[in-house]
Amino acid sequence: MKPPQFDGKSSWVNYLRQFEAAARANGWSLAEKATALTLALRGDATDILQTLSLEEQDDYHQLVKHLEMRYGQSHLEHVYHSQLKNRYQKSNESLQEFEADIARLVRLAYSSTPENVMERLAVQAFLDGLRDTETRQALTLARPSKLVDALARALEFEAAKQSCRGQAKVRKTEEDVEEGTCNEAEIRRVVEGMLEKRQIRCWNCDTGATRTIIRPDIVGTAARITPTSWRLRTATGDPATIRGETNVTIVIGNVSFEHRALVAEIEDELILGMDIMNTKGFELDFKNNVLKINGEEIVLHRKTEETIRVVLAEDTAVPERSEMILDAHLDGNPCVGNIMMFEPRSHDGEVARGIAVGKALLRTEKTVPVRIMNLNHHPVNLRKGIVLGYCSSVSSVIRKLDAQENSVRKITG
Repeated sequence: MKPPQFDGKSSWVNYLRQFEAAARANGWSLAEKATALTLALRGDATDILQTLSLEEQDDYHQLVKHLEMRYGQSHLEHVYHSQLKNRYQKSNESLQEFEADIARLVRLAYSSTPENVMERLAVQAFLDGLRDTETRQALTLARPSKLVDALARALEFEAAKQSCRGQAKVRKTEEDVEEGTCNEAEIRRVVEGMLEKRQIRCWNCDTGATRTIIRPDIVGTAARITPTSWRLRTATGDPATIRGETNVTIVIGNVSFEHRALVAEIEDELILGMDIMNTKGFELDFKNNVLKINGEEIVLHRKTEETIRVVLAEDTAVPERSEMILDAHLDGNPCVGNIMMFEPRSHDGEVARGIAVGKALLRTEKTVPVRIMNLNHHPVNLRKGIVLGYCSSVSSVIRKLDAQENSVRKITG
């Protein structure tokens, strides 16, 4: 049996399978296989012989290795991994077309994987990429073990759904609409078949970013950003624009460390991923809103409004050349007990001419104190509801002190 010829333009993987089949049928030894493969090369593929020594040309394994490096696809496995991860059924794509492409990508991405493992990977990729949510849920309950079984179940479920969509009929005499009926027996048969051998399992659910992500404008133009094979999707499933990866210095409290982060177009400045949390040993105490890093405790604050207006609680007459502490209200619904930064309005004249308002840290309560000073040589009347300034959230850091730091040294003399 004569093996086919290879010119470098057809698929090397498919050709090698045909050549091996011919070699087995002819009972060739390794030396005979090397000779036959050399004679089967045509066109551009013969250029590989110029790069080989005579010993390598007569060695079948070395000859296949060099041809694989030039025409094979094993070095592109990471590319196929990425394509498989981001493969979703298109709006105009049939289930059969989608299944065929999943099977192709799985074999390219996991060529050296055992067949049973490859089947499980293919089934999971098929389920994850299905456009119809109901079909995906039904197949998840059915738990098919092979890709062909998953396709068959999906086609059955789609057919059952189509049969239930009755066409509305209009009677001209009564101008009434009659809903179509659903073949309940057929639906029950399909669903019961899918629920057969159903098992209860526990699933690990991802509830956050796997990688640490930083916004491009925070990184700056001077940072060295390298390409990456990672792909990001938002919580809604939409793809996020990713620029690459870079090394960043992250400072949290008194702890500073270098970390590799993805650079992507996100709304937040920085998202701490599970990679950095696991590496640096983060401990999150949600009950007390505390993040622990190497013994240091950092108080966490939930995001509130960016700024909250602070208004005067009641009409007040401020005497000339005097200083007072007035009661004020927060114009909003901030969490009681939070520490916030109070800053006065940009210009004194916005409150009243000659009235100075002091900046301060305060704890949010129903009534908060505000310090003002009348620099005029006459009294000034301030009306209830006038805006004295604005409050904004701050982050507070509480650091545990060891015994040596916390000790008080007594000085005698």
